[in-house]
Amino acid sequence: MASSCVHPNRSKTETIDLSPSPWPVHGQVKEARYNKSGLSADIYIAGHRHTWGMMTTEMQGRVVHMCRAKGFKGHGEYEEVKGFEAQHLGHTITAVFDPDPVSDAGFISVFAEPQEAAEFLTYKRGR
Repeated sequence: MASSCVHPNRSKTETIDLSPSPWPVHGQVKEARYNKSGLSADIYIAGHRHTWGMMTTEMQGRVVHMCRAKGFKGHGEYEEVKGFEAQHLGHTITAVFDPDPVSDAGFISVFAEPQEAAEFLTYKRGR
């Protein structure tokens, strides 16, 4: 599923929601690199029951954020047997958009914890 947003400064953000993969951000990297959907996004995001991950890089002339949120399921016997590492963060991925960034790298910042995003947003608003 894709969605787009036009911001007050007329910049546009495209987001593509990808199906889960057992490797953090693997599907997001493939979609960003090969663009099979035909849409170029700024954020590629998916969810998974067991693991989370984030990656930000410059790809094909734009800054791209690839994220996967972890579910709220705790670490148990299934995760032990399947080899998943115990992860305690990343239940919510939060993106903060800066309408007046210093560079393209600062337009979107992603965080694995909402409290970190809130503190960053407070800092940005105080500048």
